[in-house]
Amino acid sequence: MEPYGHPPPQPFPGQHHQQRPQYDPPQQDGPPQQYGPLQPKKKSKLGWILGGIGIFVLILLFAGCSALVNSINGGGSHAEKAKAVMAAADNAPEGDWVLTHRSDPKVEAGCLSIDTACIKLRAEWRVDHPVSLNDVATRIGMDVSKSKLSEDGCIKENDPDGGGTDEVCIVEEEWPADGYRVILNMSRR
Repeated sequence: MEPYGHPPPQPFPGQHHQQRPQYDPPQQDGPPQQYGPLQPKKKSKLGWILGGIGIFVLILLFAGCSALVNSINGGGSHAEKAKAVMAAADNAPEGDWVLTHRSDPKVEAGCLSIDTACIKLRAEWRVDHPVSLNDVATRIGMDVSKSKLSEDGCIKENDPDGGGTDEVCIVEEEWPADGYRVILNMSRR
């Protein structure tokens, strides 16, 4: 027997059994009803923390690369080194020397001098009297005690940190006139 004393519904002819109708809750047009105040969803601080750590690591990486490039280049900017090399070359000649050639360094932007000298200076003077290699080397700032005399009569000093090379050569000339040619080569990384 069915609840409340109602007889069960009879199937239509050709139907084997009867399915009970299913009822869906009524549909609403509009926003869903809320049953009490909604709590705002908490945003995770993990993204901010990881982002901050990432930015900090990038800053450290940039600073480390800058320090590495600076140490490879021997410290100081290329413009500062070019000024120092030109000032040293200006101290080399005496009053009676005649400049025959000079090429001052051109500072190339972006030159990373790991194994290349970015700053090069070459100067030559004609002198009518004998000149001392040690005297010229001392005037341009070379440490004569650490310099080496090469087979061709030049005195050369390499920076122990690999930052550059200074070379002074004095060549005796017989033609076109008797005298000496003082040659100065300086390079910096």
